Amino acid sequence: PHTVPTHVRDYRDGTDHLALHDTLSATHAFTRSIDAEPTFYPAVATLAGLRLRAGDIEAVRRLIPPDSVMFAYPALAVLFGDAHAMAGEGVSAVAAYDSVLAAIPDYMTEIRMLVMLRRRVANDRAAVRWFLAADVSVAPPPSIAGDPLGPAYTTVRALRLRQFDTACAAGLTAAPRDVPSLSAADLGMLQRHAGLWRATACESAGRLNDAAAAYENAYHSFAAVGAVETARVAYDGSERVLWKQSQQAGRRTLTQLRDRETKSSS
Repeated sequence: PHTVPTHVRDYRDGTDHLALHDTLSATHAFTRSIDAEPTFYPAVATLAGLRLRAGDIEAVRRLIPPDSVMFAYPALAVLFGDAHAMAGEGVSAVAAYDSVLAAIPDYMTEIRMLVMLRRRVANDRAAVRWFLAADVSVAPPPSIAGDPLGPAYTTVRALRLRQFDTACAAGLTAAPRDVPSLSAADLGMLQRHAGLWRATACESAGRLNDAAAAYENAYHSFAAVGAVETARVAYDGSERVLWKQSQQAGRRTLTQLRDRETKSSS
């Protein structure tokens, strides 16, 4: 018979607790999973992310030591870089981010863009703490407010915090110029992904008309540069939104018919 290992069961328990917003129980479950299997990447990554958002930088360093074999997983190297950036150690953070950029394949453009955004502010502790904060009330520092890529940072942060209306409204709609540390190709790719992130946010916020337009724009922008897989993601999103709109229209029509029947019977 199939037996699920203890560390996997504990990890699944942790994800169940997270789904119920029970962070304390989730933390205990992930800790048990790691105690049973210290190199179980999913549990380490999830617990490190929770500790990072709680501001416990040393816990992240204990979970992911510099010589860890788990650096083969880009997500852990990113979390390690985040911990250094939050501690004000920009040089070490940039080194961690660069290791990710050198390791991931070229087609993983979304991850590349997310790491590049982190790398740009790695030496700006206030920006890092705002970008990675779990507190939705934290205001962006002046460096982000004046950054030409500020809307992209706001979109990514709002998506992580499930502030979908904010993310929908903060899309990077105009192509900024003269952005240090980004090539023209990377800047164009970032703008395309920012459009796709905004489409996702608008859909989650229930703003289906905005989502439909954003998905269509994202599809054409990715298709134009031959990014077929990402264009397919945008196309599927567009089709999904169209289906939701048709469902809403059907419900409105049914409600109107029932209202007419009620009025006529009275």
